[in-house]
Amino acid sequence: ADEVERDLDAACLEVVQEDPLGAYAVDYIKYDCSHIVSYYEATLSISYRRTAEQIASIVSATGSSAIRAELQEALAGFRPELVLRISYFSEGTDIQALLEQAYYATPAAAFGMPQAEISVYPDEGQQRIVEILLTYPMATAQAAALSQELTQRAQELADTYLLRPGTDYASAVAALLHSQVTFDPQGAGTAYAALIEERASSEGIALAALLLCRTGGVECQVVRGTLNGEPRFWNQLRVEGKTLYLDACADSGLHTAQEMEERGYLQGMADAPEEGDAAEN
Repeated sequence: ADEVERDLDAACLEVVQEDPLGAYAVDYIKYDCSHIVSYYEATLSISYRRTAEQIASIVSATGSSAIRAELQEALAGFRPELVLRISYFSEGTDIQALLEQAYYATPAAAFGMPQAEISVYPDEGQQRIVEILLTYPMATAQAAALSQELTQRAQELADTYLLRPGTDYASAVAALLHSQVTFDPQGAGTAYAALIEERASSEGIALAALLLCRTGGVECQVVRGTLNGEPRFWNQLRVEGKTLYLDACADSGLHTAQEMEERGYLQGMADAPEEGDAAEN
């Protein structure tokens, strides 16, 4: 009997403390063991701390690209909770950094970086469940309405000014933003501020450029870095196979990396890295 109970204790502890799903979803496991002639009968009682809906909503993700994609989808829908089952979790997996990258790759829903409460289950192991609770700076209904208005505005601008026959779309985006949006270093850092209120910080203008480029099918990323030592946002584009850069706060030109460096730009991270790193973890 003692050996059976030791095995049951070990099995229950393994489920609650070592198995990712158990560590995330199970509060405790109780058992009752009875000796019946030549065998033992064990009755288990499991107390859950998650609902069936929460458990069913867990999404599997392998690698940074997949995690970032799930975060983008969550941000786009202003979802308050995202739970990921990560197959190859390393201590170098930075969920907060991936959340920031996802934010700057979701311009139509970027109304302020949400606060994130990140919990990892269990404490060790390659397979983990990561729970991400998101708190947004505005109510979901308000954010969704602004997002829809912003998306419609981007499409209107594209149809009216950018998608004309013979137009160089990327250059047209640069010219439109530089001419119609007032750069205000203290302004709001949203694409909404840039495209609808027509006054924004470099962050807002870069997000607006991303949204317009995406509307027209131009590959684009937001880049964070510095200009002459001061924090700055701008864009990296792929145009006819070339990597070019745009800072619509400064001018309406597309520039090479060398030209940007000569002008005092120091690039930090591009916030929507290329796909292909799915197995890096």
